[in-house]
Amino acid sequence: MGYEFRFKYTSQWNASTSKAVEMFNAYKCEDSDWKVSDIKLSAWKKKMCSDIGGPMLAVKKADLARFPTLYDSTKDLRIYVATIGNSGNITSPTDNAGPGWTTPGSVDFEIKSAFDYGADSAKFEDILKNGYVQGEDCFMSGDEDGDGTSDCSDWDCQYSSKCSGMGVNAVNYTDTSSPLVTGVKIEEYTNAALIMYDTNKPTNGTLELYGYGDTQCLNKTNDIYDIGILKPSSIRAYKTWHTAVIYETSDTIGGKNVSINWPLVAGSSYNYKIKVCDANGKCAISRCSSFKTASTSQKCSYCNFVTRIKAPSGWSVAYDVNRDGIYEHVQGAVCGPNAGMKTNYTSGRKVNIKIYNSDSSVYIEFLNASLTKSGLNDKVSTVSSSGSIIHDTTKNIVGLNSETRDKIVNNLHPEACRIKIPLASGAVCNTLYHCDDNGANCVDRTVAAGGAPVDAANCVWNVPYCEFSTYKTSDASGGTTTAGGGGGGSASSSGLGEITGEKSFDIDLYQNVNFNVSGAEHTITLKNMTNTSITVSIKSVAQIATLSIEESRNIDLDSDGTADISVKLNSINYNGKFAKLTISKISSATGTSQADGSIGTGNAVDGGSQSGETSQTSAGAGNLGIVILIVLVILAVIAVVIILAIKYYNR
Repeated sequence: MGYEFRFKYTSQWNASTSKAVEMFNAYKCEDSDWKVSDIKLSAWKKKMCSDIGGPMLAVKKADLARFPTLYDSTKDLRIYVATIGNSGNITSPTDNAGPGWTTPGSVDFEIKSAFDYGADSAKFEDILKNGYVQGEDCFMSGDEDGDGTSDCSDWDCQYSSKCSGMGVNAVNYTDTSSPLVTGVKIEEYTNAALIMYDTNKPTNGTLELYGYGDTQCLNKTNDIYDIGILKPSSIRAYKTWHTAVIYETSDTIGGKNVSINWPLVAGSSYNYKIKVCDANGKCAISRCSSFKTASTSQKCSYCNFVTRIKAPSGWSVAYDVNRDGIYEHVQGAVCGPNAGMKTNYTSGRKVNIKIYNSDSSVYIEFLNASLTKSGLNDKVSTVSSSGSIIHDTTKNIVGLNSETRDKIVNNLHPEACRIKIPLASGAVCNTLYHCDDNGANCVDRTVAAGGAPVDAANCVWNVPYCEFSTYKTSDASGGTTTAGGGGGGSASSSGLGEITGEKSFDIDLYQNVNFNVSGAEHTITLKNMTNTSITVSIKSVAQIATLSIEESRNIDLDSDGTADISVKLNSINYNGKFAKLTISKISSATGTSQADGSIGTGNAVDGGSQSGETSQTSAGAGNLGIVILIVLVILAVIAVVIILAIKYYNR
């Protein structure tokens, strides 16, 4: 059945010796049959009894490597497990699990800070070389992060608005890989700690904190969630950067504790595990690890530091430390152009940062960003090279190239981003387009940005999920007109405006998207989805429709028996939890009546005709009725003949 090895472990209790008798058997696949192999197996009793609470098998990778045609240490492993109790047998096991996939290095992996002395230079090569983890530029062709995959085939682009239905989001794509933690940075303070970790594919992240002195991680005391889990409506729940901020606070978000409600003790060790899971439910969890808080403030190397972002010529940097909307510290304005801002780990925990040009015509804001000593190392804080910040007055675009994006977003971890966009003469600030570095290949992201600018007079927009490269408004020459959504996860409200012809847009799971038809406002909500179909709710008068990919449905919005719009499902991004729809207005001259297949008030519809096929429905129904009537008459005549025949033969 496609498996290369079979391992068997038997444990039977011997009452006379008061010991368990263990037997190990290993087999390898040879000529379509299982042949006994000399692979050594063992049972790790400490792990079985303390960590797992059940049976396990251990095998050395070196033993498997002796069979290179059967085993490749770089490939994902497919595993099936079955257990047999006193009453079971090999064909009818007591319990089983799988088949499932796992990636080497995703289970019980070691945590070590990338900046620790003696860190594995091969494992942390990207961080140690660049100072940050480089990601893929989904809008530019090529393998920018050098991981062997590019563009929509790279997991970095799983939630890119450009990659709907393509690459890792393709309907027929099979994901066999578990996520891997690719880098960890740890900062220990006297009464708190910060653990930043990166993954090779978008995941959520949870740090499990265990009781003081619990070096085996048996009794969990706290779950410390990554900000993506706490705020999935503004920050993606699944992403490649993660933080665990361990400090005393009573704050909660969405019913979850932001951190812990007690202070860490100076000079003490604390035990924890990191767990990350991707959107398909594949998880990785570390072994029990520990960090130690600084014993005194004087010995706290991360507690106090100077932050300075080296911006290009003509650009300035300002900080709003207390986040009151007033940028009280302009970098270099007090102590000279080469000076930074002195801060510490508590005041730098959440800071607003603005990078703006000399005449303030454009700027980029990073809200609730985190200033840390290791997060703003020299390599990260330098964004002064040519093209780091993109501002083209001819194309009226502004944004960040992929390198600057990775430095700021992946290290300062802002909870939200805003951008002030230059307007062309006579242009109107009513649409937000996400483009590549050259201002081409644009995608409409108005819906994902909230449906309207934050400040229309100054053309200030929220940047959906802090995803760069460039943005512009009003004119999207060279691009598409697809309104982006892309996997928020929480219900939100945004608008498409008046539907006068045809309009395409992305809609998140549970998202409400408003639209107008003939001045009347309506709402469409994505209620449920599978890999091949979705269910939407359409109001003002509630009605429900289930659509398959490429299927269209006519909708009667005002209960007058005539269809007003057509809704088509273009594609589904199941991993990203969003779908691409098109709403088209149906003119009164060509409108299809409710009897012709459109949805009427309050009807629940699970299937339907393709657009253009519904005109045959009424005629077909009439013909079917005539056929049924003729059949009934024939059956009645046959029945009469049979009854008369029976009476005749019974005389």
